[in-house]
Amino acid sequence: MITQAVLAYQQTQKAQLREIQALNSLSDNFLLSHKQLEALLTSLKAGREVQKITPGIPSNIQSQTATILQKAVYGTQERHRLTHNSWVSSVSFSPDGQILASASSDNTIKLWSRDGKLLANFIDHSRSINSVSFSPEGDTIASASDDGTVKLWSLDGRLLSTLPVSMREVLDVTFSPDGQTMASASADGRVKLWSREGNLLRNIQVSFSPDGKMLVSGGEDATIKVWKLEEIELQTLNLDQLLDHACDRLGDYLKTSPDITTEEYQLCFGD
Repeated sequence: MITQAVLAYQQTQKAQLREIQALNSLSDNFLLSHKQLEALLTSLKAGREVQKITPGIPSNIQSQTATILQKAVYGTQERHRLTHNSWVSSVSFSPDGQILASASSDNTIKLWSRDGKLLANFIDHSRSINSVSFSPEGDTIASASDDGTVKLWSLDGRLLSTLPVSMREVLDVTFSPDGQTMASASADGRVKLWSREGNLLRNIQVSFSPDGKMLVSGGEDATIKVWKLEEIELQTLNLDQLLDHACDRLGDYLKTSPDITTEEYQLCFGD
């Protein structure tokens, strides 16, 4: 009887170890495929399985799990995944960082909270939207579209005005720091300055850096502004710390994504 119990325990543990190794391999494959959230969630599952059977787990599997989880934690910049019906062409945060606007080739603009809740859906453009931008006050959104127009919107989705910018596609639109002027760039090679009331003021030239690593803008105010991504310093963390980091990065995704199961939710938030 005791022998059967021991044998059953050993078989169960072997099955758990195979599952952990399979999860580690799958997480690695997700990272190679640039599926960051899937990689982090899968590695989180492996880490939780290790916690369940520690200290009976072999040290090499525990080390492998921690190593892959660390790769997933530091290799994942993605925090959430929000969707349109077609490819997303532009995203912009509100000045206070609490609202995200996204524009798509499905001709719509969507407003989202930081935790991924849909707040509003703007519909009036007749073709793909290329750019979306908040005013410095955060109370107005400008959008540029292949339909040749720039449109101004209130945050509740009300259309405020439409600017007939070009016979060609309008590629970009942005506000000046004081919010009183807008700049538009179109496929006909022209850049135009507009008042908030929709009056054409003048033409200017703007540019972006060519290496894709920095965003550069300039104008007639004699200033050049440059933005670049900051690198995250890599640290060596233990398994518990890595699991905490994984849950911190996955928190909003686990809370709001319709694709998350109860079991996956409980990996970070318990029962």
